[in-house]
Amino acid sequence: MKISIVTPSYNQAAYLDETMLSIWSQQGDFDLEHIVADGGSQDGTRAILERYDALYRNGDFPWNCRSFDFTWWSRRDSGQSQALNRGFAISSGEILGWLNSDDTYASVNSLQQVQDAFLKSRTDIVAGNARAIGNDGAETAEHWLVNTLGDPQFQGHLKHLQKNNFILQPACFFRRRVWERHPIDESLHYLMDWDFWLRARDGGFRFLKTNDIYAVCRIHEAAKTVLAGQIKYEEGLQLFRKHDTWCLNRIYYNLYRVLMKLEQRQSIAEPAAHLIAYGKRVRNLLVNRLKWF
Repeated sequence: MKISIVTPSYNQAAYLDETMLSIWSQQGDFDLEHIVADGGSQDGTRAILERYDALYRNGDFPWNCRSFDFTWWSRRDSGQSQALNRGFAISSGEILGWLNSDDTYASVNSLQQVQDAFLKSRTDIVAGNARAIGNDGAETAEHWLVNTLGDPQFQGHLKHLQKNNFILQPACFFRRRVWERHPIDESLHYLMDWDFWLRARDGGFRFLKTNDIYAVCRIHEAAKTVLAGQIKYEEGLQLFRKHDTWCLNRIYYNLYRVLMKLEQRQSIAEPAAHLIAYGKRVRNLLVNRLKWF
């Protein structure tokens, strides 16, 4: 079985080395393809990619899988979604996934575990667990709903997926046919993964939840989702409207969007920021721990 991993990248040179090593060090009885779609970074990313390209072409990296292929480019794109579609379009693997340039795989056996899950079932999509680390690499206490779900519970929660994106993207993999039928929506820049899972679910594709930890997500101030701000919540509201969904999260997204607008006014910026922080804590408690969507 061949696994193709696409890494969309833009100005994340500080973490790219770790991401690359976590992919290139994967061990197992599978063929591996890695594609880096860089959006024209100006922070030293290109030099890192050229160094890895030399290792690949000279055969100087000790690969531990059946075969390995590497492709990369650094040119402007319209954003992460276009980068992903470009990468998947030239990939040749039966199993696809993407790992952002500030995340890593949890162990050298992660992709072997993923392949095993696909081989043992007739599923189209495998979702696993993930750990969270901070900017310093230390593990954080971030709580994610999906980590608490076995497959039966996960299947029951799928009907609520339009209310809350509880699938962790770095720990989710899918067969090529899923992407071929439902390419990434390039009009979305932050919640394209949520939209992708929803269209796959509604298209009749089968999900399997495993208890394996496949990925490590880095939570830091320069992360794209942290910097997203109001646009991320606008996209969330767009998805709620698209799927005609009324839920607690929709109310929260609306309130958060209003508070972010108020935060831009100097006279009330501080209290608005406190309300935003408080709202995040309350929302995480209600959604991730109490499962109130």
